[in-house]
Amino acid sequence: MNLMPFQMIVKTGRKLSETPNLDDYEKPIMNLLEEMVDSNLLKPKDYEIYFSKFLIEAKQELKKQVIAENKTPTMPDNFWKGQEKYGLSGSIVAFIDKKYGRDKLFDLLKQTNKEAALKLLSISEAQLLIDWKNPFQ
Repeated sequence: MNLMPFQMIVKTGRKLSETPNLDDYEKPIMNLLEEMVDSNLLKPKDYEIYFSKFLIEAKQELKKQVIAENKTPTMPDNFWKGQEKYGLSGSIVAFIDKKYGRDKLFDLLKQTNKEAALKLLSISEAQLLIDWKNPFQ
């Protein structure tokens, strides 16, 4: 598809007006951005400030996909294995940060073994994984 910028905006605008909630806007907007990048209407420097947000969203999508495909680690020790190790490890750190707070996350850095870390969080391995997966099921 080779549309001029105005045509792309109108086409996306029509799709957006048909969407009932904010989550439905993301795909048409990302499609518009993709077309604009492919058409050289948008340069990398134009969207570099958004790169970290795109990266976070990509990691969340990876987590959703791994959960949907039932390929999640069965224990925390396995988070650092396989092709998804960075995304999964990052997502569990983000989960702990959100659920327990930044101070607790920093306290975890002082722990020298898994048992001490789980005790600090007052949670079992199994429950930690269940809680981590829960928002995406």
